[in-house]
Amino acid sequence: MSLSKFESLPNEILTDIIEKYINGVDLLRAFSFQLNQRFDSLIIQSQRLHFDFIQCHQDDFRFYMGLLPVYIDKIEELAISEQDTPGQVYAFLSFFQSFRLFKQLRKLYFHFNDQTLDWKIIQNALYS
Repeated sequence: MSLSKFESLPNEILTDIIEKYINGVDLLRAFSFQLNQRFDSLIIQSQRLHFDFIQCHQDDFRFYMGLLPVYIDKIEELAISEQDTPGQVYAFLSFFQSFRLFKQLRKLYFHFNDQTLDWKIIQNALYS
């Protein structure tokens, strides 16, 4: 049996894997701007991405907020949580006050304590 390297897969299969199975957070951490033009190109050409920030550390989260605008129109699923990173929902909504820019967004998951967040901020974002 011959072993294949991830890099040796054809672009079509890599694109399918990127769009369907890899969390956008992990994708950016592993491949984005890592001196591999092929993967950078595949990520940018992808049509659907999902980002799950639930297990994301605070420092990493801030870093990804800076990269997210490049991919914002391709995000179909988004998960944000206050569970392990207090302030994540507020930080996200401070950076993106409206969801209008998320043109492909189909699924949104918020996990937060409503006593620590201003409900008006969340309402404004959701109604957008």
